[in-house]
Amino acid sequence: RVIRADPERRGLLYAGTESGIYVSFDDGGRWQRWQLNLPVAPIHDLLIKGSDLIAGTHGRSIWILDDLSPLRDLAEGPQRGVPDGEPYLFAPRDSTRVLPGIDFADEVVVGSTNYLTMRPGAFTVETSADGETVRTNLDVGENPPAGVIVTYRLVAAPEEPISLTFRDASGETIREFSSRKGDDPPQAKERRVPAQVGWNRFVWDMRHTPATKIEGTDPPCKEPIAGPMVAPGEYTVTLSVGASELTQPFRILKPENVAATQADLDAQHDLLLRIHHQVDRTTTAINRMRDLRAQLDGWAKRTRDREGPA
Repeated sequence: RVIRADPERRGLLYAGTESGIYVSFDDGGRWQRWQLNLPVAPIHDLLIKGSDLIAGTHGRSIWILDDLSPLRDLAEGPQRGVPDGEPYLFAPRDSTRVLPGIDFADEVVVGSTNYLTMRPGAFTVETSADGETVRTNLDVGENPPAGVIVTYRLVAAPEEPISLTFRDASGETIREFSSRKGDDPPQAKERRVPAQVGWNRFVWDMRHTPATKIEGTDPPCKEPIAGPMVAPGEYTVTLSVGASELTQPFRILKPENVAATQADLDAQHDLLLRIHHQVDRTTTAINRMRDLRAQLDGWAKRTRDREGPA
């Protein structure tokens, strides 16, 4: 139906057929089926926009593959691009920092399906083995990943947990994530890094580590307070696999419609981070007070039980 050449990598071709998408790394000498999560459908047109591939299907609407950067690196070959037989961390593309809006919608659960009170569309929610909350839309489109897309390849199952570490331009660690350990529960409470043999993807939400979670069963204990988003600028991500460390730089950009200067955004980030540190100290103090109160209640009960008749 259609063949498109990648504008940034010579020899990298994409083909849309009656039953799906194919890719070629050698100018059409060999083709590989490249379906991913695209349903089997006729592909009538393909468009490359920046580093995204847009597929126009017949009967399945529009499908977009976010971030062709890893595929372009792979097309360079093992000598100049991705080496064979060893882990590889692909350089993340530039990511735009988009602040999340305020959502006043409540979730309504009917059976296993969720609905929002102020927006159309039904969806299901489940937690993956890596602790990621996965929302699957049933009748509306899905937005691109909101964050920095990190792609890496593992050639063998790691013997020890792997980790991803995000640092700012000065080398200070902002956030670190690790993979599941063997004794972790199947549904990890913390977000984990996938460590499957082959291609893996992790999306960092550009936020600092959350504040200490308040312990208890009341509403404030349901979720930890999220850390502030980082300011636009230069960053690095490091993949640690065993004794090897792979590091790639990336940039976080401000939206074009934001009039604030870089100095404004840096000052805003510093203020929010100071507030967040104070929030963390507050939640830690609340946990200590609750623990102390539980101890005092326990001692009061034991003392009351030992009191004799007046």
